[in-house]
Amino acid sequence: KKPGQFNSPTGISIDSHHHLYITDTYNHRAQKFDLQGNFLYTWGEYQPISITRSFFSFLFNPGAEGNFNYTTRIAVSPDDTLYVSDAYNNRVVAFSTGGEFLFQFGGVGVFPDNFRVSSGVATDKIGNLYVADFYNRRIQMFSGKGSFLRKWGQKSTGIMQFDGPTDITVD
Repeated sequence: KKPGQFNSPTGISIDSHHHLYITDTYNHRAQKFDLQGNFLYTWGEYQPISITRSFFSFLFNPGAEGNFNYTTRIAVSPDDTLYVSDAYNNRVVAFSTGGEFLFQFGGVGVFPDNFRVSSGVATDKIGNLYVADFYNRRIQMFSGKGSFLRKWGQKSTGIMQFDGPTDITVD
């Protein structure tokens, strides 16, 4: 678990300054590197959020901003905001490229802007965020500030239907 080492790296993204960001799933953190592979920064520790805490934390005090329970993917928006999918805490956490906590959104549930394992994240060229919501079998779209915009999909075999989406990308 030393800085620069990994235990199941699953997501990678690059910012406008050519820094690499990698989610380190089983070490419950994200790491930053330069393009030569030199380690620069790490943030996050293992801290599960219970279902009760997950629900109430978004009503009162988010707390535990930099702690995770299975970081799965990471996306960098055009304004260099980092979005980390914190899968088992059912949320997405936004950071600056220096690792400073900005905000979080989500929570466990089936309603719009809730997740049942936020597994993948991607941003488009105007900064909207797309999240693969594994057990809700859907994709959700948010503004760059985390406001819910729309969702699509459900479990099925038809067009735009999903059975456990794990990642997403935007062209």
